[in-house]
Amino acid sequence: MQLQRLSGTRWSCRYLDVDAVCSTFDSVLATLEEIANGDDRSRSTEATDIWTQVQSFKFLVLLITFWRVFSCTKSLSDQLQNREIDLAK
Repeated sequence: MQLQRLSGTRWSCRYLDVDAVCSTFDSVLATLEEIANGDDRSRSTEATDIWTQVQSFKFLVLLITFWRVFSCTKSLSDQLQNREIDLAK
């Protein structure tokens, strides 16, 4: 599982990214915590800030909201990108 390159026209990539974060949320938090406790002061400070933001109520609500919206729109996006689709029908 990995994050996708952002594409201005491919909403399915955003769904895969949000799904990856949701699926590995505990690992993301553990990794940020480990970096925050590391020796590199600059990375530690940045990881602590990100860790705090990721655990905020606002972030969690937005993450779940985007996951639900993108999960609904992904199938539509996939259908519209189908080479066999006949929009006239």
